[in-house]
This record gives sequence, structure tokens and C-alpha cells, in this order.
Amino acid sequence: IQNVFRRPTTASKEEPAMFGEFPGSYDGYDYDYYDDDSSSEEDEYGCWWKGDPRFEGYSRREIEEEVTFWRPGYNEETDEFDSESKDVGWCLSNGFEEVGEGEWSGPWYWRRRGGEEARRAQIASNRGRREKARRERAERKRRRTKHVDEDTFLQILQAKRRGNDMFRKGNYERALEIYGRTHDMDRHFHLGLFLAGEQRAEKVNILSNEAECYLRLRKYTQAEMKATDALTLDKRHEKSLVRRAKATYHGKYIKSGDMVESTLLAGVAKEDLEKVIRMGGSGAEDAQKLLDDINLAVEKELERFQPMGFGGNLGQQQR
Repeated sequence: IQNVFRRPTTASKEEPAMFGEFPGSYDGYDYDYYDDDSSSEEDEYGCWWKGDPRFEGYSRREIEEEVTFWRPGYNEETDEFDSESKDVGWCLSNGFEEVGEGEWSGPWYWRRRGGEEARRAQIASNRGRREKARRERAERKRRRTKHVDEDTFLQILQAKRRGNDMFRKGNYERALEIYGRTHDMDRHFHLGLFLAGEQRAEKVNILSNEAECYLRLRKYTQAEMKATDALTLDKRHEKSLVRRAKATYHGKYIKSGDMVESTLLAGVAKEDLEKVIRMGGSGAEDAQKLLDDINLAVEKELERFQPMGFGGNLGQQQR
């Protein structure tokens, strides 16, 4: 297997080397050698491929795209390879190549489709198509990005500071009123979706501040909604993840009288907290403390139901 995927040291950067030596490297592939039904799972940041050079130049949408994967099995009568559906991320992870638009395969493909010369031509075509797609994405993003004019944005920041002052004084209702005004100062800021840079970050901060105000007022449904709005714009915003977990835990889990429902709700809150802990930022300590509280509450809940036949005792009785 190592010989098959070995890239000769004489290969240039401009033209990726063939898998092993052509055509002998196609021999020895069993039909089910790549019978892998597993799917690529995202990590806590939603980008499991981040930092991996194999995925350089591919967008998230491209990596998640479903494509046709041509397997080693071949039908002489129809002149077709056996196929299955895979995503581009799986193909890249396993060292395969794009052999046509929406089609991926391994080195066996080129044995019957023109050899090394055809392969190199396809590589050049793939490179050109991806470059064009990148330019088009950049242009679409440029056209889509919206900006709040400087004077209005300055007014938004001033209002945010006044809201922060009210929050520090414990006047959460007044803080919410002031924060709420910022959303109506500009139509682009109101939507937030197409903002960029500092303006997008400030929109996220204001939404998250509103979530904290609602938490202090014990209005957990509103707190969860505001935290989710913030995470829609920045899915890695630590404070919003912690605040949404608090809202879920205090607003739904504690009030739930159903063991199954409460366990599911605890899992939802724990998922947000575990993301923060894995990121290792300034909110990790608070997230760990709340996670410990939730785990303890779940354990007590299970102990309460064990005499009724749930939990560990039930498993022992069944065995």
C-alpha cells in the first residue's frame, strides 16, 4: 500500500506525481479494498479539515459536495467502473483525485482512461476550474458584504457603551432597551448577516450582551434566542456558547419533569460547553464549572429514577 501511494521525489510541484509507477500500481486492488461507509465528521469548529494541506484551496461547500466515486471494480461489457456516492472530503482524505467534473477515483481509473498523459491534462483542467471558482466566490463575497457608514457605526458604539453602563449598574431592562435601539440604527446592522470585520463583531457582542441581560432577568427563552442569533454570525463566540448553555440548562432542563427530555436537554447544553472547553479560551474555566454542575445534576436525576427501574439498576436486573 505504501508503494501505491508513494510520490516519487523527482515529481515537480506543478505536476503532482502519479500514484506509484504506471501502470503496475493498479494491480492488487481488491474489489472491496475501499469499502468504507464512514462519513467525515466535523470537529467542534465545524471544519475538521482546517490546517490540513490536502484540503488547501477547497471551500467548505466543495469539501462537503457529493460526488461519484469510481471503484476498482470494472465491467468489461459496459466499459464502466463500479461506483458509489462519496463526498469530496472523503476522497481527499484517502488520497484520491478528481478524474472529471463531479467524478473521483484512484490510480486504477487511468489504466483504462488514457494513462498518465490524460491524468496530467485532467489535473491541469481541475486546477484551472478551481481557480476560476475561487475568483467567483471572492467576487460574490465582495458584492454581498454590506457596510454601515462611519457616523452611524460610531452612534451604535456609543449606544452600546451606554447599554454596558446600565448593565454594570444592574439595570438590565434599561440596558436591553438601549441595546435594542442599535439594531434599528441601520438596516444592514439590523440584519447583520452580511456585515464583516469589526462591524460584524460588534453586532455579535451586542446580541450576546442582550442574552446575558435576559439571563440575569431569568428570561431564559429570550436569552437562548439572543445567544443563538449571535452564534449564527459567529459560531465560535465563547460567551454566546456559554450563555446559550446556561439558558438551556436553567430554563428548560431544571423545569423539565421528564427524565428522557431533561437528559436530552442536558446533552444540548453540554455540547455548547464542550466546544468552549476544547477551544481553550478565556471562557473555558466557566464552561467547565457549569459542565460539572450539569453532570452532577444528571447523575442525581438518574439516581432518583433508579428505584423505579431506570438507570444502572435496570441494566443489572436485565442481565
